[in-house]
Amino acid sequence: MMKRFFKYLIVGSLLFSGGATNISIAAPPENADPALGPFFKSLKIPGTNVSCCDMSDCRPVKFRINNSKIEIYTDSKTFSDGTNEWVVVPEGRVLSPRENPVGEPIACWTKPIGVICFLNGSGV
Repeated sequence: MMKRFFKYLIVGSLLFSGGATNISIAAPPENADPALGPFFKSLKIPGTNVSCCDMSDCRPVKFRINNSKIEIYTDSKTFSDGTNEWVVVPEGRVLSPRENPVGEPIACWTKPIGVICFLNGSGV
């Protein structure tokens, strides 16, 4: 029961912080393939039914494993508010293995919130 409470607290905080900091629904990059739209919209914040892409920019990213932790590079070429630094992906934000038609690792990230979702390129 406590776990469920924290899950709703986190989602509520994300939604509230989105409105409080004027985070709008992220727009796809200029050269986005419209056929991939449904795939990106299907990415949900783990344990919720909230789209990762409604909360942040979702883009292919560089990633690495550092001290057994996944890190993504949040450069300003990839994300509009990028910080040009490596950011740790919280374990609870790694999506379950699934097919990834992009073939590259994908992260949904925004500066005020951090990593919303991460999906490995191989889907493994």
